[in-house]
Amino acid sequence: MNYDDLVYQWPPNIQSYEQKHFGIGAISFMLGGMAGIFGFAATSFAITSLAGLLLGALVGITLFAAAIFATTPLDMFYGYTLPTYLWNRLRSRNDTHLRLPLIVSSQLDGEIQIENWQGELEGVLE
Repeated sequence: MNYDDLVYQWPPNIQSYEQKHFGIGAISFMLGGMAGIFGFAATSFAITSLAGLLLGALVGITLFAAAIFATTPLDMFYGYTLPTYLWNRLRSRNDTHLRLPLIVSSQLDGEIQIENWQGELEGVLE
């Protein structure tokens, strides 16, 4: 055995590796846990009774879920986190134009006519 037997190529996407628990990234899980523990501790400390413990557990679970949604990109939000998804939805409500990338060959000779769904001419690119 020599030195070359111990050397391996690093994968090209080594920076995107993340340990996951139940499909949630480790960092998101830790942030959610800290938010949940803080919510539980603050609420149960403020209300020192059995009701405070129950309310603290409810607040802790709610803050845990909020932190998970705020830091984890989910498929149901099209791969975005919840705040990013809501921001994009809010911006798109006011914007009625559809933006598409223009991919045209550089060897194009002539013009491109842009038509709407009814076949009416919208514009011409030369």
